[in-house]
Amino acid sequence: MTEHVRRLISIPATALEAIAGTERVMLLGEIANNLSVRLDRAEAQGLWLTPVGHAEEVLLRRRFAKSELASPFRGMYARCSTFETASIRERTIRTIRTLGLLHPSWVFCGYSAAVIHGLQVPNTVLGSVHYCANGTSHRGSPLIRHHLRLAPQDIMSNTGVRVTSLRKTLVDCLCTSDFRVGLAITDSAIHWELAGKREIECWIEKDGKGRRGIRQARETVAWADGRSENGGESIARATMIGHLEGRRPDRGPRRAGRGGPIREKPDGNRGPSGFRVTSRFKQSMQPQRVTRAAGTSPGAAGTSPGY
Repeated sequence: MTEHVRRLISIPATALEAIAGTERVMLLGEIANNLSVRLDRAEAQGLWLTPVGHAEEVLLRRRFAKSELASPFRGMYARCSTFETASIRERTIRTIRTLGLLHPSWVFCGYSAAVIHGLQVPNTVLGSVHYCANGTSHRGSPLIRHHLRLAPQDIMSNTGVRVTSLRKTLVDCLCTSDFRVGLAITDSAIHWELAGKREIECWIEKDGKGRRGIRQARETVAWADGRSENGGESIARATMIGHLEGRRPDRGPRRAGRGGPIREKPDGNRGPSGFRVTSRFKQSMQPQRVTRAAGTSPGAAGTSPGY
């Protein structure tokens, strides 16, 4: 961006309106040309465009009002074609990365950190952005601020975004999510060899001790299986497990002996939550080592399919 253009877009909106008609049209034309270049650059970088001056903000709002641009998030803009063709996962990642540039001190956590790590996070929980920072969050806002005590080892940078570490992210997500969401996240971590099942179990026991939701986290990890190719398969498997155990997988675990029959088999084997399961289903749920074909990479941010 040249110094001339930088001066143009920094002109206050009131001063811009006071400029004579012909000169104002020329100024807006120069700003519009620069805006097109910046939109191209933002798209290439996987970001949304944010205004850098009053004049540019006025022009962006006008184009948005005319449906020439889309606004994925407050103060962020994109071409309608770019926004409409992007998956919910990609939109979320672009929003988080843009917020990370606007607020360098923020540390994204929970589901927001999980999607940046490349984990399979269901679209149903991607409507909000979770972060750690000082200040207050407003009711109804898609920005949810968390009060977390983060040690230096709990913070890392992934694709230029400050997020909680994979260990911290998995423990937080597993302790706060239901069975289906947690299973999709854990399965993807094991599938892409970002963490082993035994390793995740150790993290849960060490970091989740005494936390609310620790029981659900343990059951979720017990059923984790890296053979699922995507989150949709994990959710389908979680639903099937729920039916076999006689409970709704989105309502958390149910203790054996409470409400409904226990499915049992002669050899007396039980599932992770205490419910007896058939040997055929139990065998299909046994984890196997996942091998990745040459040339493939883990689910990096923006590359895993949405569902």
